[in-house]
Amino acid sequence: MKESLLGKGGYAIVWKVRSIATNEIFAAKQFPRVGRWFDESSDTEIQIHKIFKVFEAKKETHPGFNCITRLKNTIEDTKDRWLM
Repeated sequence: MKESLLGKGGYAIVWKVRSIATNEIFAAKQFPRVGRWFDESSDTEIQIHKIFKVFEAKKETHPGFNCITRLKNTIEDTKDRWLM
């Protein structure tokens, strides 16, 4: 459930959201569909998070990774792609 707007960028809008199931609060980045496609910046961001996932197990030796936002899930609907 969207709670408030956190910010707007060139390609996306970031919302503060709360999980109805767990009551957890997190950020959701909304990329609108442009025609049949999503902006390629959302694809790039997903790929970057996949690379970070590889290093997550090594965060004790790389403490800076504790400051990087983690991608929990990606959801696509008829209008938007959401990075949670």
